[in-house]
Amino acid sequence: MSVAEKTFGIGNYWTEGGLRVVVDAVTEDGQLVGRVNLQEDETASPIWYPAMWNASGKDRHRMHTLTETGPKSRIREVYWLNRYPSGPGLLRKTWEEALIEASRSEEEVLCRVRVSIDACVGEGLR
Repeated sequence: MSVAEKTFGIGNYWTEGGLRVVVDAVTEDGQLVGRVNLQEDETASPIWYPAMWNASGKDRHRMHTLTETGPKSRIREVYWLNRYPSGPGLLRKTWEEALIEASRSEEEVLCRVRVSIDACVGEGLR
């Protein structure tokens, strides 16, 4: 049983990475000609980058594959983590909370690490 590939045309799409795409034209041989907005923040001025895709939405470098579904919710968080000789402590929302945890611990803190999370909902669940 074969699966039919989606064919894209002129219109608005997104990349698998969540960037906005506008396909402006389709050439005679089926190549899509358009642009990718490299600005992830939708409230800021767009930064357009020219791009081309084949009819199934794949670009030559496989960096900006097209999809019809909008971008997934993005999670951007910063946590702090104390590292003890026995292992890591709990993730804390602020440096000060991690400092308080360390002051209450019987173990010596080896270091305090900043943990940055920048991901889309569902990433890592594959």
